[in-house]
Amino acid sequence: MRYLYLLVIHFSLFYFSNQISAQCGWVGNMNYPGGPINEGGEYLVYIQVYQAGVTEASGQGSGINCYVYFGSVPSFGGDWSDIQTVEMTYHSDSGNNDVYVINIGPYLHAGLYEYSCYGVCSGSSAQNWQIGSDAQLTVNASAPVKFGDIKVTPTSKGNLINWTTLSEANSDFFEIQFSTNGTVYNNIGEVKCHGNTNVEQQYEFIHHTDNNSNGFYRLKQIDFDGKYFFSNVVIVRHIIKTQNQQILYPNPTSDFVQVNGLSVISSFKIINTSGSTCISGTISTNEPLNISMLDPGLYNMVIENDSSFSVLRFLKI
Repeated sequence: MRYLYLLVIHFSLFYFSNQISAQCGWVGNMNYPGGPINEGGEYLVYIQVYQAGVTEASGQGSGINCYVYFGSVPSFGGDWSDIQTVEMTYHSDSGNNDVYVINIGPYLHAGLYEYSCYGVCSGSSAQNWQIGSDAQLTVNASAPVKFGDIKVTPTSKGNLINWTTLSEANSDFFEIQFSTNGTVYNNIGEVKCHGNTNVEQQYEFIHHTDNNSNGFYRLKQIDFDGKYFFSNVVIVRHIIKTQNQQILYPNPTSDFVQVNGLSVISSFKIINTSGSTCISGTISTNEPLNISMLDPGLYNMVIENDSSFSVLRFLKI
């Protein structure tokens, strides 16, 4: 029983210590941190190993075994669970070192993970610690549909929504949603999906509305099991002639934007590509607006008053 107890202690230390014993002269240069990746995607982990008289020559040195071990965590730095160890394969030479690699993506579901590596070289009495700190990886749930282009074109019959999908998995149908303010969306129709396909598919839907309907469109893709995902938001606007042309500057920008050409104080919203409102309020012509808190990316500024509606796009850098 005493020997069994010591064996359990040794096994626990093997997985959770940053000082794992490895019979190699040196193991290091793991790539970390990395990701995020989508569930089912590829994630390659590399390490290098050195053993005197073994790894200097070209090709794989004999008697070397390298491993990656990983576990899911409730948050980074938390306790590991569902621990797995997978042997790595020889990849290439790097100077006097051998490089080993493994794709751990297929082993991971959506969630947070930490991982590390170690190596064992036969015929050596040297003891060496494995790579010092654990690496962190975020795995996002894969959307069942990979969207292509989404376009909205005003026509005499209403707004024509065209979209493509590059692949579909377990997908049931689309809800087409419309909003007049970019915040509250209503379902205006449904289109059946193809279900499971890796071939590009094309879809269309006409929103029968008058030619002065400005607004926001998005697609809600719903699985057979009830899960759903949203597309990016597309804004459609019909040009309303105003006395002054509205210009947003500077563009690109990092700290502030101004709008030139506003005749009256107007309400505004800054909306990201996912359709979320990031900033809102009122603005007048040539009034600096602080946008330094926004993440880098493309944004739409929707400006509206009693006589005009406009959408100005800018790039935050």
